[in-house]
Amino acid sequence: MVIAYAKVPLDERLMLYDDFLPLIDNWAVCDSFCSTWKPRKDERERLWEYLVSNLRQGGEFRMRFAAVMMMTHFLDDEHIDAVLEETVSAHDDGYYFKMAAAWCLATCMAKYPEKTMASLEDGRLDGEIRRMAIRKALESYRIDEDMKARLRAMRRHRFLCASRSRSMDKTAKIYLALAMLVPSILTVYIMAAGCSLASLILATVSLFCCYPMICYGLYMWLHGGGYRFLNIGVDWSRMTDGEARSTASGFGIWITASMVLLLFSLSILMHHMVPGFILMAISVAFVFVPLARKPEKKRSLPLMTPSKRALTVILVSAIALIPSMYMFESEGTGSVEITMDDEGISVKAPMFDHRFLYEDIDGCEYYEDFPKGSRVMGYADGTIASGTFKNDMFGRYQLASYVKISPCIAISCDGEMYAFNQSSAGETLALYEVLSSRLSNR
Repeated sequence: MVIAYAKVPLDERLMLYDDFLPLIDNWAVCDSFCSTWKPRKDERERLWEYLVSNLRQGGEFRMRFAAVMMMTHFLDDEHIDAVLEETVSAHDDGYYFKMAAAWCLATCMAKYPEKTMASLEDGRLDGEIRRMAIRKALESYRIDEDMKARLRAMRRHRFLCASRSRSMDKTAKIYLALAMLVPSILTVYIMAAGCSLASLILATVSLFCCYPMICYGLYMWLHGGGYRFLNIGVDWSRMTDGEARSTASGFGIWITASMVLLLFSLSILMHHMVPGFILMAISVAFVFVPLARKPEKKRSLPLMTPSKRALTVILVSAIALIPSMYMFESEGTGSVEITMDDEGISVKAPMFDHRFLYEDIDGCEYYEDFPKGSRVMGYADGTIASGTFKNDMFGRYQLASYVKISPCIAISCDGEMYAFNQSSAGETLALYEVLSSRLSNR
């Protein structure tokens, strides 16, 4: 109020406004601030420019200030078109701005009903602001019953349109069915083939996590659909439908590529940890590529006939299924490879690759029935168990073992424990005798 009643030039008053606006944090202060000052006729155009600038600048209460000021001082024949245009095109998630915009539109409805009705039908207007404005207009005694009947009809029509838009179109339903059907069929196939529980879980979980996202990425890439479910900091409401679809297509191709690479990284991780993690990091980075780039509104959708789109979906799906099939087909193909020379012994298995010099081995024991314990991080299928394990005897240790072979050779080296065996009890015992002999002769 002090600013409003101060006898200062307009430019100085607006500078004081600039200092005060960031301090407003409730609607009461904002609205009383707006209604106190009465601009002179020669100040109105300069004030209008200032309000438009604040409305476009953003910020919940700064925009509320602009909307309430426009409603209070500029609902006249000269400015009504501009007021409606600025209100329709303004966007902010803040509740108090939306309520002020709705209040302004409801007041416009009382003075300029036909022009305001056209603005309420404008597709750029925020849906929540439209609903609030209609509700406030229906509560007003200044609007006649005929106009209220039209507003009720608009509200019903908008509700039906919103309901239809929320329901999936035929293409989206096809992609959703594909996303669920393909992993389910492959899971049943793997179960019928009798693979181990570990491989079944890894293959199916990776499929049910990644393949639906691949389908979503394909839907975005090839059709520009599903963008409203993508909360990535893009204001879709400021774009036309064509711009939004083009932008979504650019995101979709990166999502698809990322999920395919993630599936490959999971299959590689079973046998080679470092390359698997590197590929996984690349796949995750792919998701952030479109986020780091400016959205391509003018990027066109892929020019494909329906048959070519279907072929693209089949080809990408086939590539995406290769890693899961590899996880299944590689079941039982692992081995524990052991080589010895004059200086040491090398043991190699999935997620286990060590060379032990005889001079560094502190102890070596043979266990007829070795307690392998539980896996901490490593590889396991129906044939091989390798990686980091934990048991009551050693705590955490490194294992490279055939699952169905109980005997193991355990060695200690630099304070760490390692255990391994061969494909039969006889071969494991023979290896222990050779190794013990070499250790005794070092």
